[in-house]
Amino acid sequence: MHRALASVVASIFAVSMATSSSCGKSPDQPVGPSTTAATGAAVLTSPWSGAKALHDSFLAGVPSDTVIAATVVVGPFFDAFASGEMALVPSKTTPDALRKSLADASRKDVGIDLFAARSVSVWVAATREAFLATVTGPFDGTLAIAGLAPVDVGGTSALPLDDDLFLALRGGQLLFGNRAGLAAAPVAGTDLRPAHARAFAHVPDGAVVATVAVPDDLPPVFPVDGLDAGAFAISSDLALHAAVVGDATAVAQLMAGYQSFRASTLAKLRSEVAALTQQSFPGSATASVLALSTLADLETFQLLTQKEPTTLVGATPALALQHSFVFAVPVLAAVAIPSFVKYKRRAETTEAIDQIDKIYRASESYLTAPRVAAATGEKQPCAFPPSTPMTPPLTSLCCDGTRGTAGRCNPAPSDWASDTWRALDFQMNDPHYFHYAYTSVGTGSDAKFTVSGHADLDCDGAWSTFERYGYAEVDESGDCSMKGSSAFFKEHETE
Repeated sequence: MHRALASVVASIFAVSMATSSSCGKSPDQPVGPSTTAATGAAVLTSPWSGAKALHDSFLAGVPSDTVIAATVVVGPFFDAFASGEMALVPSKTTPDALRKSLADASRKDVGIDLFAARSVSVWVAATREAFLATVTGPFDGTLAIAGLAPVDVGGTSALPLDDDLFLALRGGQLLFGNRAGLAAAPVAGTDLRPAHARAFAHVPDGAVVATVAVPDDLPPVFPVDGLDAGAFAISSDLALHAAVVGDATAVAQLMAGYQSFRASTLAKLRSEVAALTQQSFPGSATASVLALSTLADLETFQLLTQKEPTTLVGATPALALQHSFVFAVPVLAAVAIPSFVKYKRRAETTEAIDQIDKIYRASESYLTAPRVAAATGEKQPCAFPPSTPMTPPLTSLCCDGTRGTAGRCNPAPSDWASDTWRALDFQMNDPHYFHYAYTSVGTGSDAKFTVSGHADLDCDGAWSTFERYGYAEVDESGDCSMKGSSAFFKEHETE
């Protein structure tokens, strides 16, 4: 049960950390005041903003070895949820009644009103396995969960959710973390908080602010050495902002890497968009227009710029989260649709691989089976079945509805009535894409064959080709065995 409760509580915190980017509409009611995790000095004054002031105060109180710190404004989300603004269908319950019912239910479950939450702040230490999430209230009451007895963790009364995972209410704040996080004892070493503050200064206010510091004694977490910290924010207009700080050489290397990545990505997108414009499927014309328009915008858009020799900053357009599908869908279509078409055709080519393998194995059985001349009874030299032409004939295209549609041939037993296909016990009984041919020459150690399959997978006149060959070996006693290619020859596999 404890592990289940830990999972539930962790999910609550995770949802809280994601809420600021999940709502584009601000609730009408004002956001109430809230204290910060560290000093209690900052106050929220408007919906979907205030995280920067909260995070600034929060950084002042985190341990000096904190490597990751984040603050999320969750009050507007909970207010909107409690007022019924996020209901899937119109609610007849008044906001006050719904809010009271939610508060009562929360107090019944955990002893406090979780919907009074205003913000969530989290820190993670680098030099020890310590983390702590702090939810600011105001909260009243006593934290209580059925089946859990409080224990002392570093002077704090906490409920044990797991072996090293606790939930506590301290100073009007809800705490969720491990033993080391709740203790939060100072540690010796480099103070990483100035690095947080340095990066933090280059992002705006909003609903979410996170900072990451890079300790000197840890392996680099960025592509280059010499970077000190990064910051990330979601502003109130739902734009994404980021900043990276470090020494001038490291920043220059990172910028060069970004430009190289941008150039290669644009080249890939140009190729995929060009391929998309040549495809024909329901909605292809609309997808092509959107993809070309988006590509034109991306050609001029720079995600990162070098603000100073030691600082990179970046930002997406406003409402990037709320309207990201408008931006992303055409690009994803340009990449995904041609890839899906290739995947579909590659799946169709598995027919050729399976059927040619059957013919290959049947050829070995035919070669090694002893045969005698009917007239003389003498043993005949080993050989493969005689050649037979493409079946069905390539002139019988299966695209025009005569023998099939969309390149898929209807099965016809008469196609496979030749002596060769009978000797190989081969026949296509289900609709198939590929036409098959068998070519053989020689006897004894000179015997060899090639089996091939051809298909016009999209009925454009271009043919996909698969081939495999085999040959005979004869030992001193005159017994035959078969050798051959383990791999297939492929040409225009998916056209």
